[in-house]
Amino acid sequence: MYRSGLRTGWPALTSRWALVVLGIVAGGLGLLGIRAIQQKIETRALDGSEFSSRLISSLVVERNVTPSEVRRGVLDPRTRANMDGDVAELVRRNQVVGLQVWSIADARLLYADPGRRSAGARLPPGEVAQARQGSFTSISHSAGTATTLDLFVPFDLDLDGRPDAVVEVMVRSDPVNQEIVSSTRVLYAAGVALAVLAGMIVWLLRRRRGRVEYDARHDSLTGLGNRVLLTELGRQILADADPERRTALLLLDLDGFKEINDTLGHQAGDELLATLAKRIEKACRTGDTVIRLGGDEFAVLLPATSAAEAMVIGDRLEMAAGRVLAQRGAGISVGVAPVAAGQSVEDAMREADGRLYDLKRRRGRRQIPVG
Repeated sequence: MYRSGLRTGWPALTSRWALVVLGIVAGGLGLLGIRAIQQKIETRALDGSEFSSRLISSLVVERNVTPSEVRRGVLDPRTRANMDGDVAELVRRNQVVGLQVWSIADARLLYADPGRRSAGARLPPGEVAQARQGSFTSISHSAGTATTLDLFVPFDLDLDGRPDAVVEVMVRSDPVNQEIVSSTRVLYAAGVALAVLAGMIVWLLRRRRGRVEYDARHDSLTGLGNRVLLTELGRQILADADPERRTALLLLDLDGFKEINDTLGHQAGDELLATLAKRIEKACRTGDTVIRLGGDEFAVLLPATSAAEAMVIGDRLEMAAGRVLAQRGAGISVGVAPVAAGQSVEDAMREADGRLYDLKRRRGRRQIPVG
């Protein structure tokens, strides 16, 4: 039987590729969306740390340091002692790792917690410039490993609209990183689920389209091809046919099938048609196409077939179907027509149908031209 070899048309091919492209685009958009959300999470985590740093700056610096101390570049011993106590309490609560205050005017270190005091230290010019523009964040490294997140918060102590100092609040990077990592894992898990879902949707769409295309070309009762498939395959076979060998078309019509439906019912008639379809397929050669045209009519397209071969196959079909039909008081008529070079399948069907009609009228068995 002819099971494969039908060339895919351009519309079907493009529709399949369209589904694949749709899946790729959906996956790409999903990944872009995940990356955008991840960046928002990172920004939110840093914003949260910045907010905490501003709060700490207000609690520690604003209530202890005066504008005059910043202008002098020296903190009073009492101010330093108070700040040491505040920072020590924050360190004990794991809210900060350390704290430093820099003068924006001359970039000198005004204050550092006891573990970080370094005489003459100055803030790098690049960081001074950044501080004049607003808050910023950097990572401190120790032996090549990120250990702290340094948040620089400009501070306007004299409220003249210009920052006088920049407070560097050092916090552990682990909580921030952990929040980002945890959120990223959730996002990528969702991304994988989205990719799987998109793949399933594309697969289901392709499967549904394939089923629609199959149903459009096949008979639902017998599973054989229908007129649409006969036309498509016929055109392809004729286009590829060897000019030295002809193609033949057989039309099969059941005699007495109406009486079977009337006496035994339509279900019995359908069962008989399904049984005949299997017998006809089994009696044909590999490469022959068996078609149910509708009702009690079948067709067989025989590529590269001589007149003698067509007669042999016609005899075989009569014998295969006759055993089943005879038990129910029915029979079968076979009309055969050659398909000449340049002739269409539709013309061949009309010719075979005419021969079948003449055959039934004369109560003959079969008519096939010689030569």
